[in-house]
Amino acid sequence: MKNCLSCNTTLLPNALFCHSCGKQSDGDGVVCFECNNINPKGARFCSRCGTAINIQYTPKPNISPVYGLDFNDIPTLPTQLSEAFKVSISLALDAENNLEKEALFLQTFAKSDFKQQYLEEVTVLMTQEFEAIFEERGISAFKSIETAIEKQFAALLERFFIDFCNPLLPHQLPKQILQYQEASILTTNLHRMLNDYLHLEDEALISYSNAIDIPLKKLKNARSTFFKPEAGETPYAFIDHTLLRSGKEGCIMTAKAIYWKAYFQKSARIEYSAIQKLAYYKDRVEINAIYLNISPSINYKIYRLLARLRTILL
Repeated sequence: MKNCLSCNTTLLPNALFCHSCGKQSDGDGVVCFECNNINPKGARFCSRCGTAINIQYTPKPNISPVYGLDFNDIPTLPTQLSEAFKVSISLALDAENNLEKEALFLQTFAKSDFKQQYLEEVTVLMTQEFEAIFEERGISAFKSIETAIEKQFAALLERFFIDFCNPLLPHQLPKQILQYQEASILTTNLHRMLNDYLHLEDEALISYSNAIDIPLKKLKNARSTFFKPEAGETPYAFIDHTLLRSGKEGCIMTAKAIYWKAYFQKSARIEYSAIQKLAYYKDRVEINAIYLNISPSINYKIYRLLARLRTILL
């Protein structure tokens, strides 16, 4: 086996070009990435343009891992955070398996006044906060900094998606959920928040937004199959997903957790604080890799609600 003379990657057998950098694999010369000049083997700098060759890249120690914020350059952090918001758009679309529309979302962002209306002020405030944390704790602060970014960007993404990109979403979201931009687990009425996100009155399925409205027999059936609440847990939303309206299958959300059961599927319960992985597909939602499917529109609204609850609890 031999290595590429340009990037030192181990080449595949009989390869004419490097699968890593695309440069020609044979010969004794080292190709300059800047000007494509062929230099003698062992050259450290290009003889034509002077660019360094085969200098091993050493990651800068003060760059955050997810959003790539360079704390060696504090004055540019507001601009960096603005660019990081575009990263968060791509990450959100990836989680929704909607990357085919990424270019449309980013184009909308570039052409809109969202940056001036909402993002600029937030990035300045975040910079002040993060600079103080970084000065005190150094790179050990990156985890808490990026958690704070994720939490702040979750609210901004919701604003951007609803006010600027609603027609591009798999299912349009109600504007009333924007009242929860400053939501806090300590001060927000979760019962109202759940039902504002789900907007069950728009759905054809049998559903209930208050525990007092759920027929006792139906609630008893749900308890026998999938709803095993802890002491004091009350249904905030109940979606009956049975043909005969028995309540033995469906979805119940409380202040603490989501419970559900589908036909021929095992029942599941996951606390909002225990959600590690959340993904949306056209035919389902996966919560910690567990399948959930009620209906296309409800699936998406549940996904958006859980994504928001997850960041509120960070």
